[in-house]
Amino acid sequence: MRVPRWAKPFSTAVRASYYLLMASKNRRNLGLGLCLALASTPLWLEVYARWTPDFVTAMPEPRSNTRQLVLLFHGSDGKDNDAIKKLELALRSEMRGQNQEVIRYIWSPWSDNRLRASINGLYLGQQIGEHLAAYDIDELHLIGHSAGAWLPDAICSTLRANRASPVKIRMTFLDPIGIRGFFNFGWGSQNFGRCADFAEAIINTDDNVPGTNAPLRYAFNIDITGVTHDMNGHEWPVWYYLDTLNQMSLSMEATHFEMPRGAVAKDVSAGR
Repeated sequence: MRVPRWAKPFSTAVRASYYLLMASKNRRNLGLGLCLALASTPLWLEVYARWTPDFVTAMPEPRSNTRQLVLLFHGSDGKDNDAIKKLELALRSEMRGQNQEVIRYIWSPWSDNRLRASINGLYLGQQIGEHLAAYDIDELHLIGHSAGAWLPDAICSTLRANRASPVKIRMTFLDPIGIRGFFNFGWGSQNFGRCADFAEAIINTDDNVPGTNAPLRYAFNIDITGVTHDMNGHEWPVWYYLDTLNQMSLSMEATHFEMPRGAVAKDVSAGR
């Protein structure tokens, strides 16, 4: 693969340290080579995390009569996540209209490499957006847990760029993980939800998953950190959303006039 221009300094450092190690004739060169190799490791990981993907996978296939579509995206290693599966069933129970449809989209294995989940999600989101442009969908609700948060904005911007008719788009982020590359831990909190007509995030700030503990600048945030529960803290926002799911949660009439972008509502009620 051809090295992108921005990655050349990093790949050059890696190659240089490798060749120096191979050519080492004495301890001094060997030590210098080891130092260069260690120093370049974070840069190489950044290159690896941002390297443009090139894969082909199945696209979501809505029915021809679907006008309101909900797409649900799992996180890394979340293909068979029990909470996501139950959320899918609950969404289908709420969305019973003839022209409504819910699809739990499996994007594993591309989701499962945590270093590359961000770039894979953005890449796949563009593909899905282009694909959905051929459908007569009027309203689209994109729900992402954890690394699943990387797809919605890419889908949204690509869909709108390829559709002549307008599409109303709502996004729901469930403890979204926003680490882009190896270094930028705050990218998601500063960008997720930007494309949506309405975006909301349910966050838990005391779990041990990095990149998930800050409110989103472009979404209305519900902070459930103080809500008691007896489960994995990163999964808890999915269960919270499931427990509070109703027609208000799925309404396409929600606006940021009532729930401003960047605002944080604290829920400290008793939980599960």
